[in-house]
Amino acid sequence: MKRKDNFWSGWQERLSALRNVPPVLKIVWESGPIVVSLGLILRLISSLLPIVALWITKLIIDGIVHAVSTHQPVPRTLWWLVAAEFAVAIFGSVLSRTIDYLDSLLADKYTRHVSIQVMRHAANLDLTGV
Repeated sequence: MKRKDNFWSGWQERLSALRNVPPVLKIVWESGPIVVSLGLILRLISSLLPIVALWITKLIIDGIVHAVSTHQPVPRTLWWLVAAEFAVAIFGSVLSRTIDYLDSLLADKYTRHVSIQVMRHAANLDLTGV
């Protein structure tokens, strides 16, 4: 029975720790709203890239199946689709590196922001009564 109590108390601690998330998110936003916004937008775009790549792949396969089933040469548009899929892959790689850079930049801005807040708070402390 004690093991079950430990299990639920652990979950209660985890859930109670979630109340700290909004203040932390506020501090992150204050440290760099532009960097946070760009990071979110680029992550959204990055999440759509696999769908685009799959759609292009479907078009390529459909074109090949059509060419084979009708005994016709492969259409020229197929090579444009291959180039488009290659471009999507390159764009995804560049986007991933940009997101990594923004994450690093946000970490620096967050550290600087928190350090400045701590220094301001320390400067406002009344130490003359000690």
